[in-house]
Amino acid sequence: MARRTNDKRQVRQPWPRPWRPAARAREAGGQPDYDSYGSLLRFKRLFEEHPHPMWVYDAVTLRFLVVNAAAVQHYGYTEAEFLDMTIMDIRPPDEHARLAETLATLRQESAQRADYWVHCKKDGTRISVEVSSHALTLAGRPARFVFAHDVTDQLRMETALHESEEMHHLVIDHIPHQIFWKDLDSVYQGCNHVFARAAGVPEPAAIVGMRDTQLPWAHNAERIVAEERAIMASGRANLNQEDHMLFADGSMHWFLINKLPLHDQRGRIIGVLGTIEDVSERKDYQERLEHQANHDALTQLPNRSLFNDRLEQAISYAQRYEHTLLVVFIDLDNFKLVNDNLGHHAGDELLRIVAARLRACVRETDTVARLGGDEFMLILLDGVASTPSQALLQKLLDSVSAPVMLGASEVTISCSVGVSLYPGDGIDAQLLLKQADIAMYRAKEAGRNQVQFYESAMQARVAERAVIEAELRNALARKELSLHYQPKVSLRGGEVTGMEALLRWHHPTLGMVSPARFIGVAEETGLIVAFGRWVIRTACAQAKAWQMAGLPALRVAVNVSARQFRDKGLADDIVAALHDSGLAPRYLELELTESLMMHNIGEVVATVARLKQLGIALSIDDFGTGYSSLSYLKTFPLTYLKIDQSFTRDMLGDPNVAAIVRSVIALGHSLGFKVIAEGVETEAQLAYLRRYQCDEMQGYYFSRPLDTGAFAALLEREQALPPAQPGDPARRTLLLLDDDADVLAALARLLRRDDYLILCAQSAQQAFELLAMHPVHVIVSDQRMPEMNGTDFLGRVKKLYPDTVRIILSGYTDLESVLNAINTGEIYRFYTKPWEDQVLRENIQEAFRYHQLLHGMAP
Repeated sequence: MARRTNDKRQVRQPWPRPWRPAARAREAGGQPDYDSYGSLLRFKRLFEEHPHPMWVYDAVTLRFLVVNAAAVQHYGYTEAEFLDMTIMDIRPPDEHARLAETLATLRQESAQRADYWVHCKKDGTRISVEVSSHALTLAGRPARFVFAHDVTDQLRMETALHESEEMHHLVIDHIPHQIFWKDLDSVYQGCNHVFARAAGVPEPAAIVGMRDTQLPWAHNAERIVAEERAIMASGRANLNQEDHMLFADGSMHWFLINKLPLHDQRGRIIGVLGTIEDVSERKDYQERLEHQANHDALTQLPNRSLFNDRLEQAISYAQRYEHTLLVVFIDLDNFKLVNDNLGHHAGDELLRIVAARLRACVRETDTVARLGGDEFMLILLDGVASTPSQALLQKLLDSVSAPVMLGASEVTISCSVGVSLYPGDGIDAQLLLKQADIAMYRAKEAGRNQVQFYESAMQARVAERAVIEAELRNALARKELSLHYQPKVSLRGGEVTGMEALLRWHHPTLGMVSPARFIGVAEETGLIVAFGRWVIRTACAQAKAWQMAGLPALRVAVNVSARQFRDKGLADDIVAALHDSGLAPRYLELELTESLMMHNIGEVVATVARLKQLGIALSIDDFGTGYSSLSYLKTFPLTYLKIDQSFTRDMLGDPNVAAIVRSVIALGHSLGFKVIAEGVETEAQLAYLRRYQCDEMQGYYFSRPLDTGAFAALLEREQALPPAQPGDPARRTLLLLDDDADVLAALARLLRRDDYLILCAQSAQQAFELLAMHPVHVIVSDQRMPEMNGTDFLGRVKKLYPDTVRIILSGYTDLESVLNAINTGEIYRFYTKPWEDQVLRENIQEAFRYHQLLHGMAP
């Protein structure tokens, strides 16, 4: 097989039309991806030469994309016939429903799947087939690679094993897989010759009386015996389990294992029967196949397909943890001269050297890929820094430009580097790639051998804003606007108490446009006034319609922007909306922002007073994020204070934020307001808010915003929060925090005998969530953890839960910080690893007695 080089010319191969890159590109309206085509050539050789049937099908249309010669020969269809068929066509009708159900599951998976199916040959013959499949992406479309193994004869022989005692020994010795059986103590009682050879015994009879600890896979003996005891205890078989085992010689083997309980003539379980198929070669082949499909053959770097997948994952990670992401485009300067002067062999060697140098410059968590020719791409996560690491980028330049010996010639080559940043330059993977490419060409235009950052983010945002504004002006007339409703839920009773109407815009070409993209434009252009008027009328009409349909009479909340509130016709618009819809004023709530209250206070007071006279409820949205002046709280007749979701998100682990949340709840209650928390997404957040008597919540934990049909269905099924499950304050509760799962397990085993309620966490975030949900008395925390060290964690706990007794247990001693924590009361004791079991138990018992002494709890 010809090795791929940097030569950008491609050799045409007679692939079926759906696989030809030029044809696929024309069908998609783009240009051919010749780099991916090189990977397909290597894939094709492995694919065609395999002796078992294989094919690739489109995961959406289910049509065959390509089949190998073994499939054509085994099934009897010609290649052309296969390519006009779908995978349904080789299944008998009684398998179609099961296949449809399996396909629906596969769309959510990317890992390998294996199962047994019945297939039909062209002549109608039904065969039993073991099918393994793996997800692929071809030309941007989901597909699956399938390996089919005809096991008809194997299953027939296994059936014969149960049907004929006389054929017992003959059958098992002719089955190509390993067969064994054991007694109730997992002692071998027999096997076939295949198993005997794998076990290294001279003949099957020699296995009798042996245990797994005496065989080459002794490292796995404890796990094997535990599994077999579970099978015999439950009476249930464990089928088609794919597992790997480390042998005594250091080799790793993959097996497909079936084990089932063995019964005597009276039906009693007397042992376990197992069959084992060594699938190591198949696994190796699949891994090689996957590597070939996703890596560049010359440099072994990820290719374009794998790079795109990793970029999407990196963006999701950066978005979740608010990190900066660098997309780096590197193009070698004057690389063509190396090919022309020294030949393509020297060019290939140079590319391999550059690839190795780039890998050496970055961390294992970063990605270096080769897109083709002399183009490389990098994905660099830069933590929470607002600007990228200039030192790292300079290191890339210096590393690439270091002299290289190519044969007898010393060559020095430079590179031009373009960089785009997430989220500053965009959040879309393809956009970031395009921007990095543009920046790279600017580096070349500016003299090469330098780094350029993409600088057109502002221009891009201005261009986007112009498009949004132009399309938004016609959105109302074109009936592109709609309302979704998010329920408000009582934290005491759990029932839905109201809903907030939220504006949504579905553009025919832009799709669902995020409110973050168009609400600000609507405010600036004044369109928000007309939009707000439409929202009020639509929300009132919908609330009344639900009441007329017999659904609970709930108050609907509508956001009123500052621009809309300043409109002199607002009160008249609201009166008209209530009159025309027939909705009683008490079922309408207006959500106002803090900043709105701070301007033209006289006009605001007059408008609010008129609205309140109508019986309309008023609330302050996102309380605490604006001016938070207490003067207007005594001036305006409010109903609700809403805690902003930024506080809800951080309150479990940030003492300052938690103090704000508790203060807002106390303040609201003291003034006679109800308090509602926005953005509740976890059970722990819910428990914390319930602990401090917050009245209501909104958030994804209960429900996302829903369209009218889905919201009506939610009301009809009377969906509610589960009732609070308060912990028993008298139950001695111990929280263990350590990022090492083995240490946690060891501590839990040691302390379980002392009748504690033991909670285990492997991160500070997990621990904060457990603290929110349980009344914890004593905490034992490791000191050295990647997310947050123990003294920092317990320092926060002291402020959040001062009644807890806090202990550090660690093999790493930062003596100064530990002493400081003890002196300031952040920790009660410090113990080192490894610990003495009895001493640690006694000290934790003493910690509980200390907690009891301080807080007067009953023993």
